[in-house]
Amino acid sequence: MLLKFKSIILATGLLLSTVSLADTIELTDGSRLSGEIKSLNDGIYVINTSSLGQVRIEQSKVRTISKGQSTTNTLNGLSLDVIKHSITNNPDTLKTILALQNDPQVKAILADPELMKLISNGDLNALQSNQKIQQLMTSPEVQAITRQILIGQ
Repeated sequence: MLLKFKSIILATGLLLSTVSLADTIELTDGSRLSGEIKSLNDGIYVINTSSLGQVRIEQSKVRTISKGQSTTNTLNGLSLDVIKHSITNNPDTLKTILALQNDPQVKAILADPELMKLISNGDLNALQSNQKIQQLMTSPEVQAITRQILIGQ
């Protein structure tokens, strides 16, 4: 049970460590993405995000765009509580997170008391600059978890 809780804390901390100053794109369904708008061609926005990579969104699905908005304490408009709820109430997301417990990178982070303290305290600046966290955020598994939480894939 403790390991499950630590994994949830780790996943939440990792997701929040992607926070930065970016454009905020609100979609017609109310969801939000943060990233850099690269182009608009033939009615399709191309947006680079730190959590999902490059995404394409139809112009008709965009409600508003806010330039250079700070997303501190949120991930693409989702609060910490919403992220935790999404993780704990989505069996597929939780299963994916728990499967990462055997990953050597995740084990090293879970065993590192300083990193766990940063995650528990929500110290986003320190998390963003930590090399272990940066490497883990590039893994396909962590990016898949982020996608599941942000857009329900």
